[in-house]
Amino acid sequence: MSGARSSARGTAVDIAAAAATVVPLRKRGGLLEVGLVLKSPKLASLGGTWVFPGGRIDPTDLGSSHEERARVAAVREANEETGLTLDPAALFHHAHWTTPLGRERRFATDYFLTWIDAELIPDGSEIVEAQWVTPERALAARDAGLLRLTPPTFVTLWRLQHEGEALFDMSSFRILPRPQVVDGGFISLYE
Repeated sequence: MSGARSSARGTAVDIAAAAATVVPLRKRGGLLEVGLVLKSPKLASLGGTWVFPGGRIDPTDLGSSHEERARVAAVREANEETGLTLDPAALFHHAHWTTPLGRERRFATDYFLTWIDAELIPDGSEIVEAQWVTPERALAARDAGLLRLTPPTFVTLWRLQHEGEALFDMSSFRILPRPQVVDGGFISLYE
């Protein structure tokens, strides 16, 4: 994905790197839980934030379409970061998020939901912690300032809290957040 933007020095191309993410889900005691991972604070991109396993689509992630390549990348990244063994065919395409224009690092990321009940084992390098948690508990921890979440992680958790398994019956959606400056910071607007 790409878009052009003007700058004082002329025109610059603002390109988003293709990426893929898995949202691991399981049921425990009748409750929906999601697998979250903590990115190492040393990382330039998303360091110190809780996210779902994922990363860039590499040239070695083969497939006959973008979605097939994204599925392969999501499975590879989940395995590298958490030790999960997933089947690309078992992934449900949930959403596509693109980082807003003007950001230093931009990603065009496909989000996939999948069911798996397995231990999350952090790789100890890129991922320093991992946990299974209900969307409600994750959002409460975020509200208490205990978890830093990216906007796509926050929105996905919110939707899981309010819509649960019904997300598997819904069409995937595309989001390009529009940041707006407000008193004390900024907010992101979504369609």
